[in-house]
Order: sequence, then structure tokens, then C-alpha cells
Amino acid sequence: MLGYRHNSYVMLICWVVVGVMKNLLIILMLFSASAQAVNLQDYFPDNRVNYYANAQGGLTARFSFTKNNPDMRKKFPFKKKGTVGSWAKAYNVGGAYQHVVTQPLFFGTNRSVIELGGVKEGGQTTYKSGGYTGLYWSAPGGIDYNFKTKVMDVYVNGNHGDLRAYSRTRLVELLPSFTLEAGNKQTYQNVAHMVMYHGTATAAKKVVRCWNAPVLSAGYVPYIPMKGYNSIAIELWLAPGVGIIKHRIAFAESPDGRHGFSRCSGNMFTGGDSWTDYLVN
Repeated sequence: MLGYRHNSYVMLICWVVVGVMKNLLIILMLFSASAQAVNLQDYFPDNRVNYYANAQGGLTARFSFTKNNPDMRKKFPFKKKGTVGSWAKAYNVGGAYQHVVTQPLFFGTNRSVIELGGVKEGGQTTYKSGGYTGLYWSAPGGIDYNFKTKVMDVYVNGNHGDLRAYSRTRLVELLPSFTLEAGNKQTYQNVAHMVMYHGTATAAKKVVRCWNAPVLSAGYVPYIPMKGYNSIAIELWLAPGVGIIKHRIAFAESPDGRHGFSRCSGNMFTGGDSWTDYLVN
């Protein structure tokens, strides 16, 4: 009987030790993830115009970045501490750049980077969830290897309807050195490779699923559908002070004529170089 009790005490102590070790491991993992968080704000230029081309050298896009745009601050009165900059996107159509949208980017004192909506000909799109919110490029505290998901309502010219949106973002890898395979073929240091899953949902639009998806794309971005939403996944490589140096559509579920998406398209499904753009200047 004494031996049985002794063994029971030993087993109890072992279980307690195992439980403590598990909790310590969880704490260490959370601390490690926090310690590895990257301040994505350092990767955006104060003012810069970037030009992009595909792998064959054909010019595709022009992105204009600024970290402080007072006009956007007026249009999007985001009541948080920080500045509102902008990302103006223009695409090469028939040899001429056509402006598509200017998107306000909030740079918070808490190291967040949040896309608040968009301004284009015909109106303004605003993301709200209670107050003003937006798509997370980087959640408060910085971007790390854990997914951060944000769901919100979408207002177009002040009208909500039933349109909703979400973003799910994480860091894929932090590269000490990275050389562009095409474009300017320059080598950059401390490049942040990230992915943003983004989608919209409305009762009027059928949700598309791509069941023939491979487990991973060439960029190690898994196909992760969001229940109730049509999604795209965008891979971005950013260099400090330069901004986006490489851009790839990993997948797009739903057809979208404006962006050239067909059903279940993107690098994951069709491959090739047509889904990737490289910085040329």
C-alpha cells in the first residue's frame, strides 16, 4: 500500500511538472513571436514613386507612396494616434498609366499599418467596425509570423448595403539579403516577405471555392478560404525605405474583370510569370 501511494505521489509530481513545462513553453513561444515582430512602418518610404514590370520587362504598374497626406486625413478621420499617408495605384494600359485608386494608409504610434479604404473616380470606400478601421498590413505591435484577422463593414459613398470585407495577414519570412530575379535585379537587405488574404462578401455574390488547390503555392502560401467570402492572397516583398519591391497574386477565387482575375486563378493555380511584378527603378 505504501509503495502504491509513493508511486501515486511520483506520478502526481510528474504531471505537475509536465503541466508547468507546457505553460512555460507556451509563454516562451508567445514571447518569441512578439520578439520577432517587425515594424513594417520602416519599410514604407516617406515619399517615393515605384515603377514595376513583369518578368519579360513589360511595364505594368506605378505605385506612389507617401507617409503623410493631409487630404487623406480629412477624408478618413481615424481617431487614433498616428499619421495618414497614401498609396496611389496606376496601371499601364496601352502604354499609358491609368490611375485606379488612392488608398489611405494609417501609420499608428503603436506600429500598426492599416489600409482605411480607397478613393477613386466615382466615390470613396470606407472600412468600419464600430468606428473607422481597415485592412491590417500590420496589427498593433508589428507584423509577426502569426495570422492577424480583421473583419469589417464596407461603406461606399457613405452607404453600407450588405458588403463586408476581411484581411488576414502575417509575415512569411524575414530575409537578411534578397535579390530580385527580374526588374532592376538589385540586392536588398532585411527584406520582409508577407502575405495578405483579403476578401469581400455580399448576399448578391456567390462564394467560389477552388477545391483543386495544391497544399502550397510556390511562395509557401497555403490556400485558406474564409467562410462566406471570396478571397485573394497577395504576396509582398518590401525593402526598408523603398516599399514594395516584388508583388505576386498567389490566388484569386472569384472572377474580376477589373484586375484580370478569372475563377480560381493566380500563381497557385495557373503558374507562370504573369502574376508577379518587380521593381524596376
